[in-house]
Amino acid sequence: MKHLIWVFALLLYSCGDADNCKDNEMYNNTVQEGKAIEFAIKIEGGFIVVEQISDSKSILTYSYSHPHCLDIADDELTDIVSFQIPAGSTSFSYTTEVELLEARAYYRRIAFAPIDVNRIMEGQIDGVLKDNNTWEVNINIPIVNSTDSSFPSSIEYSGIFVIQ
Repeated sequence: MKHLIWVFALLLYSCGDADNCKDNEMYNNTVQEGKAIEFAIKIEGGFIVVEQISDSKSILTYSYSHPHCLDIADDELTDIVSFQIPAGSTSFSYTTEVELLEARAYYRRIAFAPIDVNRIMEGQIDGVLKDNNTWEVNINIPIVNSTDSSFPSSIEYSGIFVIQ
């Protein structure tokens, strides 16, 4: 009985406190000039590796870290969308499967460990160069292999991407 009380006490302590679940979401949108996306065949630790190589293109990356509770282990979740655009572009629009494949658009969800890379085959990604340092980008894509109904089944985002 004494051990059972300790088990219940531990469970109550580890269940989390709603007050520690803050609105601590974070967006990080970047543009890397002089880079291109290359899908490597190699697998490291069971995951497909996406490499960035030197090239005349630019890589735009959207990263969204979902809100998480400070006292719950392993509830961190990040969605990443990356794609490339030709050098010297002032606007782009990818809406067809062919365009999205040529842009090498991909989606990755990272939790405790990274989850495999999924090519983006449908949806829309478009953007306009606002000035020499920023892009205004719109992303509206379904999330492939979203098996957990508590996770969003699409990414709909409009925001500013800053050239690094």
